[in-house]
Amino acid sequence: MPENPKKIMVLDPALLDITLALEVVPAGASPIFPSEDAPGPFPPYLEGAEGIGEVEEVGPAGAPNLESLASFGPDLIVGSSFYFDENVYEQLSEIAPTVALATYSNPMWKEEIVPLVGEIYGAPEAAEDALGDYEARIENLRSELGVPEDIVVSIVSVFADSISLSGTISPSGLVLGDIGFARPEAQNFELTGEDLSSLPISEERIPDMDGDEIFVYVTDMAAFESLRENELWRSLEAVRSSPEFSVNLSKKSLAVISRHNLLPLLRATALRVFHVQVAPPR
Repeated sequence: MPENPKKIMVLDPALLDITLALEVVPAGASPIFPSEDAPGPFPPYLEGAEGIGEVEEVGPAGAPNLESLASFGPDLIVGSSFYFDENVYEQLSEIAPTVALATYSNPMWKEEIVPLVGEIYGAPEAAEDALGDYEARIENLRSELGVPEDIVVSIVSVFADSISLSGTISPSGLVLGDIGFARPEAQNFELTGEDLSSLPISEERIPDMDGDEIFVYVTDMAAFESLRENELWRSLEAVRSSPEFSVNLSKKSLAVISRHNLLPLLRATALRVFHVQVAPPR
């Protein structure tokens, strides 16, 4: 493993986030899947990150452009074990020393992943600073909110062909836990022994979405409109008694910058000053 690598290739969006948060600018990185809210190659929440404009796209995380990667002459390649099979890992290792980290749905991102990335880059102090800044913002938000554990926050994902609940070890769930928000009983997956960060549910389980606030991650508006017409959805206490917050949580990667961007949304929702009003079904 090289000491203080200078030309790094990052083949995972979450690791790209952490890399930039540590003020390390990689030579190249894998893009995210294109979508309407992310027309560029990298997550939109990284647009303001210093150095992002210098990062070259090198192909999907699970199938990177090996020729393009090799042309950079990298001295280190980092990525996620979620994307690397043995064949991909061996091919990458022939180009440069390669590290595959267990980033996907890892609840130990603060304790393990960020410090380890800092060590790999020869920047342990930068990792400490990034985590310290995150913890300071969390503590400030706790103080601002007063008693956040009195607020039950639900996280729902609506896809074209399925609906899921996000549990306590999902990336957004971890942020809610750090702040101190309560979660609906059905979304405390660790408490029920389910080793999942998100759980697909049937229509009959729509009541499990209820809470004081509902954050909705929508990838398909037609599916969301169909959900809103459902009588079970319309009977939820949060939908009946208060404005409905439809917040795009596309920043669901395990990372530092994404969590920082989520905090203002959580603050504003809890303080009732940021209202994204979803009109009631006609």
